[in-house]
Parts: sequence; C-alpha cells; structure tokens
Amino acid sequence: MCSARVAWYCWRHGGAIKVGKFDNQNKGCANRGDEASQSFGLARAPSPTGPQQVPIFTQRLSISRRISLRHKFWRLIAFAIGLLALALPADAEQQQKASAARGAVTVLTDGIAEPNSGATRAINELAKEIGNVRVLPIAGHGAVANVRDLLQLKGVDFAVLNSDIFPFLEQTRQYPNAPKQIRYVTHIYSQKVYLLTRKDFKTINDLRGRKLAVPSRGAGSHTTAMTLFNLLGIDVVLHSGVDLDDFNVESFDGILLLGDELERARLSVQARRELQVMPIGFEPPLRATYRQAVIEPRELPGIAVAENTETIAVSTLLAVYNWTSGQPRYADVSAFSTRLFPAIARLRQNASSVWRQGDVNAQIRGWSRYSAVQLARGLSKEQLAQLAVAERPQAMLPPVGDATTGAVAPKITVLVMGRAPLAEPQLPAGGLIPELLRSSLSKARLGRSQIELRWATAAPVRALLSDDTIDISLPWDGADCERPNDLVQASAVLCDNAVYSDPILEVVIGLFTRSDSKFTFANDESILGKSICIPGDQDVSPLNGQGRDWISQKRVTAVRKPTLLDCASAVQTQEADAFVASDLEGRYVLDRLGLSRDFRMLERPLGIRGVHVVASRERAQASELISAVNRGLKELKATDAYAAIVRSHLMRLWNGNPSAP
Repeated sequence: MCSARVAWYCWRHGGAIKVGKFDNQNKGCANRGDEASQSFGLARAPSPTGPQQVPIFTQRLSISRRISLRHKFWRLIAFAIGLLALALPADAEQQQKASAARGAVTVLTDGIAEPNSGATRAINELAKEIGNVRVLPIAGHGAVANVRDLLQLKGVDFAVLNSDIFPFLEQTRQYPNAPKQIRYVTHIYSQKVYLLTRKDFKTINDLRGRKLAVPSRGAGSHTTAMTLFNLLGIDVVLHSGVDLDDFNVESFDGILLLGDELERARLSVQARRELQVMPIGFEPPLRATYRQAVIEPRELPGIAVAENTETIAVSTLLAVYNWTSGQPRYADVSAFSTRLFPAIARLRQNASSVWRQGDVNAQIRGWSRYSAVQLARGLSKEQLAQLAVAERPQAMLPPVGDATTGAVAPKITVLVMGRAPLAEPQLPAGGLIPELLRSSLSKARLGRSQIELRWATAAPVRALLSDDTIDISLPWDGADCERPNDLVQASAVLCDNAVYSDPILEVVIGLFTRSDSKFTFANDESILGKSICIPGDQDVSPLNGQGRDWISQKRVTAVRKPTLLDCASAVQTQEADAFVASDLEGRYVLDRLGLSRDFRMLERPLGIRGVHVVASRERAQASELISAVNRGLKELKATDAYAAIVRSHLMRLWNGNPSAP
C-alpha cells in the first residue's frame, strides 16, 4: 500500500496507491524500487537562472620554471598567441552551432504516456503552421516527468502540462519551486473528468476506502485522481495503468477517466449497464484547480447519465520555463510566443483542429502567465475575440458496437508501439516500419488492404495477447528465445505466445559514449571492466549472446535504466561508460536533444538485430497474417521500392528538412 505523499515513488512499480493520508508508519511504498537510480536529469538540480550547462574540463598546462626570466616572458607571449589561434576555430564552431540553434524551440508533449492525446495532436499541428520558428515536438511521459525535464533537461523549452500538476507536486512533495519557475503560455483545451462507479454508491463520499482504477500510469487520469481525492480528503485505493475491459473493470468499485482516455475503454453492453456516472460537485477545495463542467448523455453511450450531470474539467496547457530577458533562450522562446497566436488563428479555420477548443484569454487558477506573451500583437480585436471562443470537447466513449463486435473486420488493426524514429504518430506514414508493413501487405494482395494503426505505450504485450480486436503489432526486436535468461519479460512472453515475421528491417546495434571519452571498442578485451547502460525494455543479448557472456560472467557491469533517455543521462553524468542502442534510435534521440556533438557511436558494432511484426498465437488468422507479411516483404525487397522507402525516411530524418520532425 502506498501513500499519496510518496505516490511518485510507487506508481511505476505496480503498487496500489492509497490516496488521502500519509502513511507515517510505512513511510511510503514497500515494493518501490530505488527511485534515485531511475531519475533522469542531465543537470542535477533546477536553478533560478535556467537549465544548467554541462561543464567542460580542460587540461592544465605547465611551463618549466628552469628558464631565465627573460626567456620565460617571451615564451609566455608566444604561448598566449598560440592559444588564441587555437581558440578562434573553436569560437567559430560554437558561433555556428549557436546560430544553427537560433529560431528553433522544443516542445515536450505527453506522446509516450498518451500517444493519441489531443495535446500531442495540437503540438504537431502547430509545428506545421507556425512560421519563422522551427518547432520540434519531443514525445514525453507527461505530468511530473515533463516538469522534471522542463526544469532540468538541456534543450527543452516548452512542455505540455495539465493545470492540476502544481497541487499534485505539493501533495507528493516534489519540485517545490516549480510554480515560480514554470509559466503558462496558453490554454490548449480542457478535458472533463468521468467518474464511473457501481450503482450501489450514492455519492462520491461513499467511495472512501474503495478500489478505483485509472488507465494512465503517472500522468493523465492518474495525476488528476490523486489530486482530486486528496483535495476532497477522501481516502481511496488507486490502481493505475489498468486496461479498461470487462475483465478488469469488474474487479474495481469504479474507474476515473479523462476525455482523451475514453477511446481506450472496451466495455460490453452488460458492463455499461452495471455502471453509473458519479457526479463531482464543484466544491470549494476544487475551485482553485479545476473548471466546472457537465456531462451529457451522448458522451457515454450505454451508460445511464442524467441530464447536466456535474463534473469538473482539467485544463491542458502549453507551459514554458520562466526565461527572462538576457538569458540565452529568451529570444527564441519570446519569438515563438509572439508568432503563436496568429498561427492558432489560422489553425482554427480547420474544423477538426484541436485548437478550436482552446481559450487564449483563459486565466488559469494557480498559474502565472509568461511575461513575453503578447496577445494583441499581429491580431485584430475581432480575431482576439474569436480566439477566446472555445468549442466544447468532442470526447466520447466508443459506441457499443465498436467495442463488442467479434466479426472479422475488413481492415487489419495494428497495435503500434511508439518508438521513434521507427514508429511515431507525428512521423509521416507513422514512421518507417508502419510504411514498410503497408507496402508489404499491399504486395501480398491479402484482400484486407485497409490498415488501422492503434498507438500504444511501450511494450503493450498484454493488449496484444488479450484484445481480440488487435491483429498484429509492431515494431518488436527479434528475441533469442533459446537464451531466456537474457530476455526482458516482454520478450519472454512473446517467445511463448506470439508468431514473429521475418525482419522488416535490420538495424546496427552499437555502443554510444561521450565524445571526450577514451573508451574504444577495438576488440572484445577493450570492453572488459566497463559499465554499460541498457534500457529497461531491451534484452541483454547484445552483451551476452554470440558466446560473449560478458554480463553472466560479470566481465562488464550492466547498468539498467528505464529508458534510452535515462541511459544517455547516465553516460553523460559518468555513471556508465556507454549505452547500448541501435544506430537509428541512438542518433535520433541525441539529435532531438541537441546532444549529437556530446556523444559518439563507437565504430565497431555489437551486432545486427531484426525489427519484426508479431501476432498472438491465439488469433485464428495469426499464421495467415504473418505469412502474408513475409510474402509481401519478399516481393517488396525484390524491387527498388523497399530501398526507396527506407531512403526517403532516413533523408527526412537526417537532412535537416524543415518539415522533418
């Protein structure tokens, strides 16, 4: 059982979170891991002057004292001239780098936690429309992780945050200076809170001590549920990251969702009949954090909803680090803030734009607006008035037929794991691997040419194996199923329960180290005694396979971190000597963070790894689908089309094209 005060330490380890009271006896979560070993920050602590730079160390030079005073003087003069000559190219290089960085800003979305969120779509829309400033969206975990990276991570200017993040930070005793260091630029849209319970509960207070489920882990509904019930002083036991299907929902007394999460629910007619909408009144403790809202019956088909049922709404904001004039990023950030609102005015002309739900004049309780924001600049009074009119959110629970039909669909539903640059929602065609899959199935002439991409968070093994609406999934690394001890849980489960396609793509696996590191991988002996970071979702096969057994025999030290970003941090802070990644993913992550010059990939690779499509063995058509993928892939590779697809994606990624992500 975990306390709400230390919930941040508990949620990612699967423990239930008790919301409302601080557990002084247990002082937190008994099954939590070492959070300090999982935190990611390229700078160790936030500073009132902005994200910190990594120090550069120079060698000390000495001059022999056994020379005459006169000779020493002239040698010092010559030495100084030499240093000046050496410094000039470096200064020119730094100026060129700084010049290249000007005119670009980075925006951290919640694309990892919520791949299909309205916020991610809104930032992607903005990146295509805003002029003279290049907008680089970065998929983030949302909530506290976005706060952490906005405060500490070099190269992050803006972040998508929900308006209840500050009360959550206060309740969990994290980043106490965040309200002073973070400002909001504009309101993007609002999400209603949907509290669905069993019908034997009459009021929200009846949920005291009950089990509630939320679909998000560490963001979205997870953050809002904890904040809401803490503000109301109601103790509930919160389970995060729950798949909202009939089997799981019946184990809980209620579920809480935000508008963006409604589409995740796969509830049958019977399950909906057993649920009711619990009103959330606009009580005084909630008024400093949330907006008042109502739920209409059409939003929840199959669930009994009274007209104008009370609830609350949380605002999704574009937030910025509080740069001030004279600081290095202020010019680009303020230029973006100036051009933002004319771009929003243009985007709102599209009837499907997320920005039509935003209110640029919204005053967000508990937040201060960024001083560089100038609404009136470049806009007429009529345009400003139009930008203040926000459309109602369009969120709706999927119709019953969409969630329960068992008939074979005329389309192929593909569960896609967001994994840039191989697959990511904002990339053209969804990325390289989805496009190769489409082309392969087209060549196979399967008769079901329509493909639906359903985006998911990392390693959605359970959804692949349990959701009958999923046909196949990608992108998955090949697993050495003969060495189960080298596999992470996801790979081990897939070895036993899934069918793998031939490799859709083969990637080079290598070691990335700091540019100033003396580490070379000239031969196997040169890696002995080193500390190598491996992302938590990756097998250790590159270090243990092919007869190496470096980890098994403790010839190298494996440093496990949750993500590739965390491994990059570990190497930069010298907690590890290098990290393992594919050539494409390693270079892409470093490039997006502006750290390409700080790292290098060692020339000698660890090996080659295949990227595959998989299907659950329980699916009746699994073998048929995988055979079709293999057949079409073989035909595709026999032509120039395969190479052309790969080349076009790589050129778009690395050639600095303004339309590239």
